[in-house]
Amino acid sequence: ELLVAARVDYGSLEREDLRCGGVVLSSNLTNTSTYNTLKELAADCMVQKCSFSHGGPEVCPPDYKESAPHVFYLYFFLRFVGTTMLSASVTVMDPIALTMIQKYGGEFGRERLFSTLGMALFSPLTGFLIDLKSKKLGYTDYSAAFYTYDTLLIISTVSLLLMPIGAKVPADNIMRDLLRLVQLPHVIMFIFFLFLLGNCWGFIESYLFLYLKELGAQNYLLGVTVTVGTLSSVPFLYGAERISKKIGHVNIIVIAFFAHAARLMGYSFIESAWWCFPFEAIEALSVHLMWVAAATYCAIIAPKNLLATLIGVLGMAHFSLGRGSGSFAGGLLIGTYGTREAFQIMGLLGVISGIIYGLMHFFWLHKYDEAYKSKSCEESTGKHRKCCNNITTDKSQDCY
Repeated sequence: ELLVAARVDYGSLEREDLRCGGVVLSSNLTNTSTYNTLKELAADCMVQKCSFSHGGPEVCPPDYKESAPHVFYLYFFLRFVGTTMLSASVTVMDPIALTMIQKYGGEFGRERLFSTLGMALFSPLTGFLIDLKSKKLGYTDYSAAFYTYDTLLIISTVSLLLMPIGAKVPADNIMRDLLRLVQLPHVIMFIFFLFLLGNCWGFIESYLFLYLKELGAQNYLLGVTVTVGTLSSVPFLYGAERISKKIGHVNIIVIAFFAHAARLMGYSFIESAWWCFPFEAIEALSVHLMWVAAATYCAIIAPKNLLATLIGVLGMAHFSLGRGSGSFAGGLLIGTYGTREAFQIMGLLGVISGIIYGLMHFFWLHKYDEAYKSKSCEESTGKHRKCCNNITTDKSQDCY
């Protein structure tokens, strides 16, 4: 009805799949208010940024053609396998890093710092390459992102093969280990709220770039948003373990909920893509510092020989299940209420979850932390028992 009222040739949309872009925008939407109205509904009607001139292409992109049905399913399968392996490898790397830090010394936050520097460097570079090639072709070509990813993956694989990772004796009974975790209330609540936190993060990861594209963002700007989020985390990651001890691991998780809520609420009110940068800087708290606190907290609350299992379950709950459910729920919210409203609803989820977890830990769950801490000290010898009051992943202060 809106298209009919605005005298938009929606028949052209069906024939050429212009999705409210290109010829339709340039020829029909001479009224500014009508254009802004359609732009607000861009979740259902994606606005393509195409430049048309006299004698130029009549469709967007110029070489548009309908893809074969199997292309989507092939991409879906490859993406599913690739994302599964990526999530598994990222999760496994954390206990490996903690083990190597205990063996060779160091701080977990500083090790994570180097991954953020890589993100800060290559994200805008890839966006620039995409824009550069797309400008020559006349349509958006994302092949540069895939080629860059494959190149970095090969380099990472070679580097990993050269690292003295060592080997751990596998668990005798995985189900028994999982059962031991399920019997710990503070661990179960920790995993559950990390799952909820993953919902907020997954929603942002899935829909932020689409939202910014609706606001007219170029691909290089999307890459710069990652750079801002990662560079802002450098001072926090450099002193992450000291910050975690000072503020408290659970308190940082609660802060991460409010940080996600601030990002989601802030995004919902911006009118220009450039205004996303202040909220991207908050990612230092909501993602980077949060995960360092979560991983090092696992080193404190994990039962003996179950550190890798706990981090694996936590990574699955946050990065896999949480992200997936957040993306799915976000799609339903956007389809039902609209893009801005969906961001606000997810922000409200972050506020409520943070308050509930903070209250639960203050009145109930902290008792289990203290009990487990005392038990660990009782099981240790007197040689370094005093360090049990200040548990760390630093090898020089391990409890024996």
